[in-house]
Amino acid sequence: MGGVAHPGGDVVVIVAFDQVQLLDVAGPLEVFTAANRCAGPRYDVRVVSPDGHDTVTSCGLRICVDASLEELPERPHTLVVPGRRDWRRATTHWELAAQLASAYPGVRVEPDLLFVRDRHLVTSAGVTAGIDMALALVEEDHGADVARDVARQLVVFMARPGGQSQFSVRMTPPSRHPLVRRVMDVITADPSVPSGMDALAAGAGISTRHLNRLFRQETGMTPGRYVDAVRLEAAKALLSSGTATVGEVARQAGFGSPEAMRRLFQNTFGVSPTVYRARFRSTSASA
Repeated sequence: MGGVAHPGGDVVVIVAFDQVQLLDVAGPLEVFTAANRCAGPRYDVRVVSPDGHDTVTSCGLRICVDASLEELPERPHTLVVPGRRDWRRATTHWELAAQLASAYPGVRVEPDLLFVRDRHLVTSAGVTAGIDMALALVEEDHGADVARDVARQLVVFMARPGGQSQFSVRMTPPSRHPLVRRVMDVITADPSVPSGMDALAAGAGISTRHLNRLFRQETGMTPGRYVDAVRLEAAKALLSSGTATVGEVARQAGFGSPEAMRRLFQNTFGVSPTVYRARFRSTSASA
């Protein structure tokens, strides 16, 4: 695997290193090279390693690189670095969000987003989310039409209607802290139970401020974000597999009103609950 050289295009550098996940390299590579197929030579894509030697991915596949980092132009148009640490607003794979937040308190970790832009730095959740990130960069460079053509060619969503919250928050590894674990259990046991921050903190016997600090330290998100994630997950399950009305779903999932659920769906997934149901209802439910 190597880059596709189009000397007239913007230089895109993808860094590979031993034990990198293959999709972290191959996903963005496919997006940028597909953009060249769809719209002409827009990108000069190069895969490099720190020392110029071929690398072996975490799945054992060898990547043949084009050069070392030192041999590249001083300022490429785009630099893709799998797993790079970031000191600003960032995201990472959902399994590592709590670890990143704990290890680097200065980073505002967004655990339920596919990718995050903070000025000139863009971070993604990795693996297939690298494709989403690369599509967004192509759209920024050459417009929505080119990005849409690339998405069609790769048979992926132009803008995926969901973030990492598509992974079960109930499967989040339990916190090692007993108070945080107790609060998580209360929230996940019944998302319809009123669970304001003051009530959650009082139930745990600590202040609201202390609960927020502990929860962020242990899970990478605030208690409020966790409540929203659990309620969204409950609502998604009800919408995709049941026949309850949107109002009934909002009530069962713990939202104060259908409008509150609609706003959170729109902000998180970019679609309304009704559109989500139409797009993700199972074939057996439809039948």
